[in-house]
Amino acid sequence: MSIEQTLLSTEEVNNFLEQHHKDLIMELHFISGGKHSEAFSYSLNEKNYIVRFNKNNRGFLKDLYAYEHFSSEEIVIPKIYNIGNYNDDIFYCTSEKIEGETPKEQYKRDNFTSLYAQFEMIEKIKDIEIPKDYTNFGEFEIGLDTTYSTFDEYLKGMYQSKNIINWETVKLIPYFNQNFLDYLIKKIETLVNYSGNIRELTHGDFGNDNLFIKDGKISGIIDWERARIGDHFLDVGRVVLFCPNREATVKAVLDFYKDKNVTHYKERITLGVYVAMLRNYGAALSEGKEGSCRNYSNTIKQFEDIIKL
Repeated sequence: MSIEQTLLSTEEVNNFLEQHHKDLIMELHFISGGKHSEAFSYSLNEKNYIVRFNKNNRGFLKDLYAYEHFSSEEIVIPKIYNIGNYNDDIFYCTSEKIEGETPKEQYKRDNFTSLYAQFEMIEKIKDIEIPKDYTNFGEFEIGLDTTYSTFDEYLKGMYQSKNIINWETVKLIPYFNQNFLDYLIKKIETLVNYSGNIRELTHGDFGNDNLFIKDGKISGIIDWERARIGDHFLDVGRVVLFCPNREATVKAVLDFYKDKNVTHYKERITLGVYVAMLRNYGAALSEGKEGSCRNYSNTIKQFEDIIKL
């Protein structure tokens, strides 16, 4: 199914880039898009680049911050070249292009060999020293401290406030399942104590389309807009939840952590899955994805049958 371009046409992007670079643009391709954002790849002087457009620049600024503070030889974050205004309503960002394929592309071919590499990368990210400006928990804004003073408060904010999902609004949707929401909340409140108040850097949207893999290794990580401070098993839980092969992903994560000296890893994996599902359920309701919403309870049951906590 083709993805509709909603912000700019390819011709408009090409004209903008040629004015921006003052040179001829080659191989301009639309990559992805949604209601508020679009991304294109292009070539210039035999180098490959990405240009993104968005209704706000929050994600672009956090990508720049991540590149400047978190990037290393092991954790490759694409270089940001320029952030600015396309017009009064749309921002743009140009960056280097990371070569490779995404886990999502591999999963479509029943290739799950990148799971170990993904867990290894999460472990590397959580070892990054948290900048001194950020002393609390949750998603951080550039130049502002995080909002929540405890990890428990951050997780409660996902279902008790309107900051992430307006639950009062989505509860009006006919296929909203209150019992499912209550079940997720109960599980999260039961398991959160296993994480304590661990403060680690997490990507926040790890996996699927935000990683690139080349020659069996992760070649780069993009989209740091949801970067946050908390238990890194929230990132682990996203990988486990969004891999379509439940058997493969649970086996891989348990094999990866069984010989590592990590306390309560099974409980923290499970917490990460419930938190990822909570956020995804709210997002799916907001976006009108009825089929996904109705199937999520089966997804959780499949996971629970295998994890056997």
